[in-house]
Amino acid sequence: MSPATVVRIHATLRTALNAAVRARLIPVNPANGAELPHPRRPHPVVWTAGRTARWQQAGERPAVAVWTEQQLATFLTGLAQDRLYAAWWLAALRGLRRGELAGLRWTDVDLQAAELTVAQQRVHADGRVVAGPPKSTASCRVMALDAETIRALMRHRERQEELSTTAGTRRQHSGYVFTTATGAPLRPDYLTGRFRRLVAASGQPSIRLYGTAPPPWRWPRTPI
Repeated sequence: MSPATVVRIHATLRTALNAAVRARLIPVNPANGAELPHPRRPHPVVWTAGRTARWQQAGERPAVAVWTEQQLATFLTGLAQDRLYAAWWLAALRGLRRGELAGLRWTDVDLQAAELTVAQQRVHADGRVVAGPPKSTASCRVMALDAETIRALMRHRERQEELSTTAGTRRQHSGYVFTTATGAPLRPDYLTGRFRRLVAASGQPSIRLYGTAPPPWRWPRTPI
């Protein structure tokens, strides 16, 4: 197991054993004082021309990588008609995680005030998907929306309303921004799988869904 996995398992065990101590089932927590490895988080690198060439020739790729501005622009341009284009846009230029995208509701979006509130996320728990608070207190945030993002969300809402009329009695009024064709909320793993397929079809080097955004100083300054 990786050092990060060991640390997460230890944290879970320590929490459970602390509960056992409080319930007086055991006198002390044996997990306290354990010597743990020090996980090192991989540093994200940009898919430069050289790294892209090595990936194309030998399949070599960094542990964590992000696209350049041009790669991101090319990817988004090719997805202009994709039903979830606005989701990929928000992930790339506003940094929303997949659970936050899946949990985003129209009540959290104020297009007139040009604001979006990250108030919840949808996550996998005990074999099912549930809605809950964001990952951390800092993840609960209100962000300003630029004109292009507002246009992307408006187009998305229009498409969603068009699908609603064709779904008929199968339509679910879930209130979520990103849904299935019948209006049901999306599973986070569906977003991941769909994104991987779109990346593969685009010919761009592989990245994680949360790696779409280039470093802030490289964000596109003009509409894509």
